[in-house]
Amino acid sequence: MPLVWSDELVSGIKEIDDQHKEIFRRINELQDAAKEGRGREYIKELVDFLDDYVATHFSAEEGLMKKYNYPMAELHINQHRYLTRRFEEIKEELSTGHKLIATIMAHSVLGMWWVEHILKIDKPLVAYIREKISEGG
Repeated sequence: MPLVWSDELVSGIKEIDDQHKEIFRRINELQDAAKEGRGREYIKELVDFLDDYVATHFSAEEGLMKKYNYPMAELHINQHRYLTRRFEEIKEELSTGHKLIATIMAHSVLGMWWVEHILKIDKPLVAYIREKISEGG
């Protein structure tokens, strides 16, 4: 089932929303490639893309947390670390030649994690930042 971007996922911070949309697009491309029998080839491309992109995305979010002194930063950062560990497991499967396992893990782990993370972790961060901005902070 493809990841569907919806208004419910919009944070209102263009940089973050654009990054989330790109991650969704790439994960959906993995699903499309798998349906066409190309999943094992595409997984390497996805991992290469996410290796840098996720670090950049997390860094942007964590920079906002620091800038606005976000009180739930530790929880949020722990969520980022969790995904980073899971992503390392996917990379390990890929490096040992287990492309099918890496493909399955990437779709199930990465896809659902992003939706849950955006709804339950990113949304409160954005609400907090908006409140701080409206207060002049």
